[in-house]
Amino acid sequence: MASTYYYLTEEEKNSIGRLGGNAPEWFDDKRDMVDEPGCHYGFYCTFQLKDTERSLSIFIPESFDRLLDGNIYPSCSIKAFTHPTTEESGDNYFRLMPEKPKAGERLTSYQKKFDYSRPVLKKVFIAPCTEKPEDDAAFLTIGDDIFYVQDEDYYREALIKDGYEIWGYINEEGFYPLARETELIHGNMPLSFGAMYLYQKGGEIIAGYWQYS
Repeated sequence: MASTYYYLTEEEKNSIGRLGGNAPEWFDDKRDMVDEPGCHYGFYCTFQLKDTERSLSIFIPESFDRLLDGNIYPSCSIKAFTHPTTEESGDNYFRLMPEKPKAGERLTSYQKKFDYSRPVLKKVFIAPCTEKPEDDAAFLTIGDDIFYVQDEDYYREALIKDGYEIWGYINEEGFYPLARETELIHGNMPLSFGAMYLYQKGGEIIAGYWQYS
């Protein structure tokens, strides 16, 4: 399957979606669908699906422990929703924020620099590129040109058994070079400079697993 590559840009023109900011309006009355008991989810990105009026939006738990515990199908903690394309919400309920320290937790000097009132991600846009640049990683790849952080079969076995096939992946290496030019990230990389792998069955697209080195 031929692949299409998308990169992060500060220009909204010709973009198919965005990283960061508020969730789409469609989620304004769906907090219970996204959140889990005792675990708040933050909006990661959204992008329109080709030749449709639908988008794929991705949310991740603000708790890094929850993110680590659910790294693989069928218990992947990253949630992907296909939904009607809507404008960005004015409600910042799902804005991805740094995980706040637990009461009495001893902070590292690095953590002490965090401003816990600031979102993790500056809003930027996702735009296509007709040819894959030699040096810069794509943020989003749709197709089967996949780089695996850990190319181990056990990540894929249950998905394949249940009829899913690879659809694409999101690579946080694609934060660069923009992250060198602007304050794109506040605090830690949401996936620790990792990648999430998107799988499809019929019209359903899910986050199958995520990896980091």
